[in-house]
Amino acid sequence: MPKLKEGDSVKIVEIKLEDKYAQPPPRYNPSSLLKEMEESGIGTKATRAEIIETLYRRGYLKDQRMIATPLAFHVTEILTKYCPRVVEVTFTRDLETKMEQIERGKERREQVVLDTVDYLKPILEELKGREEDVGNELTSTIRGMWLGSITLFVPCPQCGSTLKIIKNPRTKKRFIGCSGKWKTNCTFSLPVPQLGALTLLEKRCPECGFQLIQVKSRGKRPLVSCSRCYVNKPSIQKPIQYAPLRHSRPN
Repeated sequence: MPKLKEGDSVKIVEIKLEDKYAQPPPRYNPSSLLKEMEESGIGTKATRAEIIETLYRRGYLKDQRMIATPLAFHVTEILTKYCPRVVEVTFTRDLETKMEQIERGKERREQVVLDTVDYLKPILEELKGREEDVGNELTSTIRGMWLGSITLFVPCPQCGSTLKIIKNPRTKKRFIGCSGKWKTNCTFSLPVPQLGALTLLEKRCPECGFQLIQVKSRGKRPLVSCSRCYVNKPSIQKPIQYAPLRHSRPN
């Protein structure tokens, strides 16, 4: 740029306006969360992996690129509201440090236990006094999560009613059924895999636009499929193979 001083006029050649937005940080995965827990002093080498497994098992997390469920947000909000000291990282970190000092002989186990009880007792008493309020709020959240886990966001293609994952009370088999059966006498249904943990994905099938489902079995990779494409897929008939004729020689 040329040297300029106050009062000089310059020629404007071009003006560009660009919209740019700050990108959110990447989501945690089990490996990056383990590293973050280690740096924050949460858990030990023996317990960190189990803590993450528990978060998945109890419905606080889902997917490999970790997504916190509504239950996780609501539990955090409730604990922060009624007993904020429970969610403080400093308490967990300090307790882990004291446990390591017990192993090294620098702390007495009895004293650490007494200090921990003195810290937790008023917290638990406060939580016990609000047990009914906390229970009601959590029950509402869990029910909402359960309904969300069995309710598809795509409507019934026949009558427009809500589609849900339904289990037959007699055969115990699950399938996608229309909630308008009793109002519109709609009989629309689709099959789903019977084995494995079933999850409704927030994605549509690129072929037909129906909601995709994921089935995860222990020891196997997750299977993503479209129930509607599965039903409408034409059956491929294999050509009939005939055995070669054997002519007997005349005597």
